[in-house]
Amino acid sequence: MKNFKNKIFFLNKISFKKISFFRSIIKIESFKNSYCDSLGNFLRRIMFLTTFSYRIIYIKFFNINSAFSNLKGVKENTLNIINNINNIIIKIENEISAFLIIKKKGPCVIKAKDIFSDKKIIIFNPDIIIANITDNIIFFVLMKCINTSYNFNIENINNKIFKSKVIKLNFIKSSIKNINYFIHKKFFNKKIKNLFFDIETDGIFKPEECFNNCVFYIKKYFDVFFSVLGKKKKKKFLKKNF
Repeated sequence: MKNFKNKIFFLNKISFKKISFFRSIIKIESFKNSYCDSLGNFLRRIMFLTTFSYRIIYIKFFNINSAFSNLKGVKENTLNIINNINNIIIKIENEISAFLIIKKKGPCVIKAKDIFSDKKIIIFNPDIIIANITDNIIFFVLMKCINTSYNFNIENINNKIFKSKVIKLNFIKSSIKNINYFIHKKFFNKKIKNLFFDIETDGIFKPEECFNNCVFYIKKYFDVFFSVLGKKKKKKFLKKNF
């Protein structure tokens, strides 16, 4: 009990309870101080910052000049089609980026599962409708999908197809849908607290992966931070001695 009082906080264990593929409850125990709430808020923010996603950022429609032009023979306007594409949940296997293509002759219903790629991809909502083709036309769209943790811009694309009439989407989105944390006090000793995280994702990454990734980045950052401080202190010590 004496050692327990001397510690600022200690973690006995971290446990995971799976609610569904998209949602998990993470329990961190136990604390005996006022840092529990600060730590919960800190980890929540870091999880949002360190969890990336895969997003379609460039679209090129053939036979139209801009997002405000409409395709003949298509029920939806171009802005609605772009919004439908933006809602596709996609993952690229072991790659930073991939080209995506949709080429289909109408009349037909175009869904996310009609997307083809030069890389191995997984589409988590394949039945989402992109467009309804009402005439005997060819719907032809070329897209670029990237890992959002990668610093990507138009100069990175060395392809003549994307040099003109390209529609750029906002790709600042996380795979995390929602994170809530709450604190539970022990019944026999209200000074002892447990920290819970309720994490829900879109399915690209599991909640456990988001949490583990967050802890990895924190450890990596502070390892570098303290190693730099250690070097500065060492230099000052040497200067004093000489």
